[in-house]
Amino acid sequence: MSRAWSRIVAVAFSAGLVGVVGCKPQVGGKCSQNGTMSKLDGVSVLSCVNGVYTKLPCRGPKGASGTGSHMECDDSIASDGDTCLPENNSTAACSVDRKSFLICSANASGAATFGTKTQCRGPKQCSVTGDEVSCDTSLQSVNDPCDQPGVGTCSEDKKRRLVCRDSKWQVDRFCRGANGCSTNGREVDCDESLANPGDPCGISGLACSNDGKTELSCLGGKFTPKRTCKNWCRILANKTLDCE
Repeated sequence: MSRAWSRIVAVAFSAGLVGVVGCKPQVGGKCSQNGTMSKLDGVSVLSCVNGVYTKLPCRGPKGASGTGSHMECDDSIASDGDTCLPENNSTAACSVDRKSFLICSANASGAATFGTKTQCRGPKQCSVTGDEVSCDTSLQSVNDPCDQPGVGTCSEDKKRRLVCRDSKWQVDRFCRGANGCSTNGREVDCDESLANPGDPCGISGLACSNDGKTELSCLGGKFTPKRTCKNWCRILANKTLDCE
């Protein structure tokens, strides 16, 4: 399960970076035209943000490129707290280690920085293709941030199904069966053929205890012992339960 966001490229306005005549622009100095840029080095630019010269990191593979009105800052890769352009509010980026997805957000004063929106713990991690940033959310950890209430995914150990509640990933089911937890697009499959008494369950369902000696049934939203199996409790290929 992956999510994708479009990026807004940080580019210079048509006018060049203009400061006081005869003075070289410096970080923290005053400026008059927001959005104009000047290259500091290959990995950062100086931009006029809210009337102040501000350093913008360009951690993406293209770095800081171009000149004058054709200058661009590749901030498709960023770190938490990196400055970004307020006019690019909501643009997306991947973290340096590709394990997080970040969003540029402006505060009440108009200053904007990148901050982590969600973790990309799936095998594809976070990736950038053109102007699109994709985050593999097929695996998550309990209490990781989320923003899609009711959507499910798998835990990193693939033994729990998680659901997005109250802006955090929380345990919804234990997937103790041999197939564990897996995702296919937006579908989440959780093998509940093995369970412990007290594990959460759906409206109906049967399972065997982990020791293979007890048949469990779903009562009141929890797996509850139904009967003891003298020889074994097992789930057959046709998904029926055999208790003998």
